[in-house]
Amino acid sequence: MAAAALSLLTAQAAATGHHYIQDKIFVGLEHAPVGFPVRDKILGPGGSYLDHIKGTTGANVTLRGKGSGCLEPTSGREAFEPLHVHITHPNLEGLQAAKSLAISLIQTAHADLAEWQQQQLASLTLHSAMALPTTAQRILVSPGVVGGQSASIMLPMSLASTVPTSKQEPAFSTWRCFLVLW
Repeated sequence: MAAAALSLLTAQAAATGHHYIQDKIFVGLEHAPVGFPVRDKILGPGGSYLDHIKGTTGANVTLRGKGSGCLEPTSGREAFEPLHVHITHPNLEGLQAAKSLAISLIQTAHADLAEWQQQQLASLTLHSAMALPTTAQRILVSPGVVGGQSASIMLPMSLASTVPTSKQEPAFSTWRCFLVLW
C-alpha cells in the first residue's frame, strides 16, 4: 500500500515538476571533538562533495541542522535538529541514489574521525613520553651493590615519599623498574 502511494506521488511529481520527495540522513557526529571539522568533511572543499551528489543524481542536497551554517528561511537560524544531509528529488530512484552517496559520504566522515582520534592519541602519547624525562625531577635513592655492580634507583620526586626505607624491604627490590646499573 505504501509503495503504491509512493509510486503515485512519484508520478505526480514527474508530471507537474513541482513536487519533490525528500529525506534526511543524520550525520551522527555530535560527539566529535571541537577540533574535528565535521562540517568540512561533509561539504568537501568548496562544497564539492555535495555538488558531486547533485551532479550525479540530479537531487537537491544541502547540509542542515546544528553546525551546518545553513540558516532556515523561516527563523533565520540553523535548524534545531542535529546535523543532517537534506535531500530532495522529483523521483524515488533519484532520491535513493542520492541517499546512497550521502550515506557513503557520512560513513567516510565517521572513518575520518576515528583516524583523526587515533592520530591525536598517538601525538598525545608521544608528547607525554617526550615531556616526562625533562619535567620529572629525579632523586638518587639507596645506592648499593647488586650482583657485583654499583646500583642506584632513580625516582620522580613525587614517588620519593613512597620508597621503603627499612632494612627488611630494600628499595631496589620494590622498585626494580627504576634500577640503573653502571
